[in-house]
Amino acid sequence: MKNSLIFLAVLTFSQFLIAQVGIGTVNPEARLDIVSTNSGILIPRVALTSITDASTVINPTGGTIAASTLVYNDSTGGLTPAGYYYWQNSQWNQLASTSQKQVHFGKILVSASGVINVSGVGFSPKSVEFVAINRVQDFNTGAYRANGNNTNDIRMAGGMTTGYAQINGTSIDQQVISNGFSGSSINNIGTYSSISHCIAAFFVNNNGEPIHDDGSPNSGSDSQNGLISASLQSFDDDGFTLNFDNFLAGSTTSNRTNQMVIIYKAYR
Repeated sequence: MKNSLIFLAVLTFSQFLIAQVGIGTVNPEARLDIVSTNSGILIPRVALTSITDASTVINPTGGTIAASTLVYNDSTGGLTPAGYYYWQNSQWNQLASTSQKQVHFGKILVSASGVINVSGVGFSPKSVEFVAINRVQDFNTGAYRANGNNTNDIRMAGGMTTGYAQINGTSIDQQVISNGFSGSSINNIGTYSSISHCIAAFFVNNNGEPIHDDGSPNSGSDSQNGLISASLQSFDDDGFTLNFDNFLAGSTTSNRTNQMVIIYKAYR
């Protein structure tokens, strides 16, 4: 008889564990139903160090963090801004709110090849758009023109570029298209596209041929082939990282310097 009572108690308790749970109500309408008119619930508050931090929050069973795990990041561990984050695709993703910035406009001035870390976005972007016009030399130059007519080098090379980069699962998709023309002639133009870059500037002479890396139309090493090109390497906690693998710097003599102002739009 005693064993029967114990078995009945265990069975009843097991059924209770898998039944709906009501807090503040005796008639729960979901697996967990909390009813209150003057208080809320507190989600665990943690200090995440980065969007890929997989050690601050643990799975009690010893496995990897379960998808949809929700925490409140207090921003004291390195990951900003503070807010609710959920785990998905091996990273923390912030829940959007009306008080959070969703889009950020910014600008970059580039004058040489190499890696550029863009920060100050205010969030970890998921996609970025880029647009630029060849040889815009600074953020506030006012009117600018080549130093002389019919020079047939980088000083007379114009063009425009547009591109994007976006997260696609665990990889980054990017695309750029650009054109180039010469102010010394309207006989021909050049175009360029790439699925491995998001920024590019194409410089051509009056015959539509790529200008060489010494700023002239018919000499130089051709190693840069009239191009500025960059790929987006990573989306970071507060911005993104670009790698300019090519940059047509032009000659150090006369007025053949070459800088490029890039305007970007980053999306949360």
